[in-house]
Amino acid sequence: MRKTVRYPVEGANSLWQVYKTVSFWKVVKNFIVIELARYTPFLGVKNWLYRTFLHMKIGEKTSFALMVMPDTMFPEKITVGTNSVIGYNTTILAHEYLIKEYRLGPGNYWQ
Repeated sequence: MRKTVRYPVEGANSLWQVYKTVSFWKVVKNFIVIELARYTPFLGVKNWLYRTFLHMKIGEKTSFALMVMPDTMFPEKITVGTNSVIGYNTTILAHEYLIKEYRLGPGNYWQ
């Protein structure tokens, strides 16, 4: 929470304004890449997909277990350190949409 930047919104809750903060087509592309990576059993392929298409910062020998769900809107804000293990069905978020504001910040894990 300390590293997030707050963006106040007026009117409808902030999630109604999601496509003012991120491109619809970016989310579609990210979703497709994430779904491919969630089910592949090959750790090197997952890391390559995340680094190449989502621009996540992934350390060497990092392992993402089956069904891990990185942020579909802002995966480029996620950093995972070297030789880390991200467990089964983990969700990693770098955003938070609330009633009167949304927050963005770095998703730094295991650095």
